[in-house]
Amino acid sequence: MTRNVALLAALVLASGALAGCGSGGPTTQPLSSVPPSRPSHQCGKLAGPGATFSILTDKVGCAEARQVFSDLFAGRGTPQKDPATGATDTDVNGWLCGGGAGGFGCAKNGQTISADANAA
Repeated sequence: MTRNVALLAALVLASGALAGCGSGGPTTQPLSSVPPSRPSHQCGKLAGPGATFSILTDKVGCAEARQVFSDLFAGRGTPQKDPATGATDTDVNGWLCGGGAGGFGCAKNGQTISADANAA
């Protein structure tokens, strides 16, 4: 889980700025100074909290990525607190998701997906 949190944090920190995201910013710090590669395959856009988001994936199918973010944006998830860091993220369909400046990122079994903010 620590690896997923670090991966998630790197995704969130690599995102651009987003006003009105509803999050106080990233809640975890990356464990490595080398960020993981960011998902680059476009899966369309979704309306979310305060912005429209581009859904990005690499190996994960677009239907799954869009469903995870649809559920996250609709508040369907379970808050989880990492005992090591104290960070609170959200479990959505087995994906550990968090948000910060610029968007949201989720990790599961070494795979990542992201929702990057666009102009509304």
